[in-house]
Amino acid sequence: MLESAKAIFERDGFLEARISDIAEGAGLSHGSFYHYFDSKEQIFRKVAEEQEALLTAPSPDDATTDSRSWSELERIHRANYRYLARYRDAAKIM
Repeated sequence: MLESAKAIFERDGFLEARISDIAEGAGLSHGSFYHYFDSKEQIFRKVAEEQEALLTAPSPDDATTDSRSWSELERIHRANYRYLARYRDAAKIM
């Protein structure tokens, strides 16, 4: 349901998004939505939390490179670049 909600929020924006569209996109009935979430605001918060986790997650490349040799400036540069690239990739929901 979260994938459906994200797609609907990206397409319609929060104010125009409808619970019935979110449920339909997830293959559920309108009433089934309320089994999982109390409101549109609640599912939006969950989508936003997941997006924030994606934005701030470490890069898989960090595990395969020797980041210990990087200067503090290089670490900050790489982290900021990664954050901005992920933000750009998710621009519709942001």
